[in-house]
Order: sequence, then C-alpha cells, then structure tokens
Amino acid sequence: MDFRLQIKHGCISYLQVYGDFFGQTDVKKFTEKLIGVRYDRDAITEVLDKVDLQPLFW
Repeated sequence: MDFRLQIKHGCISYLQVYGDFFGQTDVKKFTEKLIGVRYDRDAITEVLDKVDLQPLFW
C-alpha cells in the first residue's frame, strides 16, 4: 500500500491510498476520518483504534 499525505500546520490535510487490496468498503470514508488529525503517532492511533481495518484492506 502507498499512503500519500500532505501535512499542513501539523495536521493531515490530504490523504490518498493506493495499492493492490480488495476492500469491501469505500477507502474514501477511511481517509476522511484522518483528515484534520494531528500528524502524531498517538493522535493517528487513537483514530485507527476506532476503525475496523479488516473490511478495508484485506
């Protein structure tokens, strides 16, 4: 997978995901959850802990 990000003022302002994966749900909803999140391990982990990644990337 290839995650392309733009960071502005310490937050994720753009995120696009590319790769060979077969998701059962739309990746756009996943990326929207991360837009505006601080580009910091703890902040990103807090969001990802609430997302079921299995249907997105398998």
